[in-house]
Amino acid sequence: WQRIRSFYYIGLVFYFLFVASLTFLIVLDYGGCSILPASVEDCRSTVDTTVLKVVVGIFTVCLFSVEVMQIAVSFKRYFASPENLMQIAILLISAILILDRNFDWDDKRHLAALVILLSWMEFLIYLGLHPSLNTKVFMFYRVVTTFFQFLLWYGFVIIAFSLSFYIMFHTDYKGGEQNPDYTFFDKPGSCLTKTIGMFVGELEFSDIPFSANPISSIIFIAFIFLIVVVLMNLLNGLAVSDIGLIRDEAEVLSLNSQVDL
Repeated sequence: WQRIRSFYYIGLVFYFLFVASLTFLIVLDYGGCSILPASVEDCRSTVDTTVLKVVVGIFTVCLFSVEVMQIAVSFKRYFASPENLMQIAILLISAILILDRNFDWDDKRHLAALVILLSWMEFLIYLGLHPSLNTKVFMFYRVVTTFFQFLLWYGFVIIAFSLSFYIMFHTDYKGGEQNPDYTFFDKPGSCLTKTIGMFVGELEFSDIPFSANPISSIIFIAFIFLIVVVLMNLLNGLAVSDIGLIRDEAEVLSLNSQVDL
């Protein structure tokens, strides 16, 4: 660590400047009226961000060169790492936003929102390579991996409940009167999103259009018990056990992180 820390701090500062300039560029180009400079009379007019795009472009080219060197070191290991794939996505989206070609403004706005999230997550991961912080990153990785493995199995149950809610509660059936104020259950996609939100506790019981048939209430109660109570507490218990194991192995994980860095 004494030998490599200077390179680490240089890389950390460099990546922070990239993330900060990229975020500033996105805010100016897609931020809206409330956060644009007060000197701009028409809030929907475009602010000249050419200089900022050049700065972000220079950072992007430099980071792309680093990724190429990592690929040259080990092609197989590079593409086996989700973190490296996330870095590629950040650089590609940044290039799209800088070049500003062949994309609709609304599509670019959504890409800008995505790259802000990815770039700041990548910065936190890089920051977590510091010996005093690396166990926090391992906690995050381990919990995410555990949750993902279990949800691959239990996700089928969530999908089943989502389809049940869609069949019972949608109002756009033949001869039905569609409710324009509550359309979450009228499409399978939005119904799945709503069910996932209910999975973490956002039930909004008073807004759910229960029918006179008791089956709708029984299925909803089964969802609360099996998913909200049982599955959520199971996942919380797994997270607690993972964190305990990571703390027991903190010294070994710290040494592993330094060798990898």
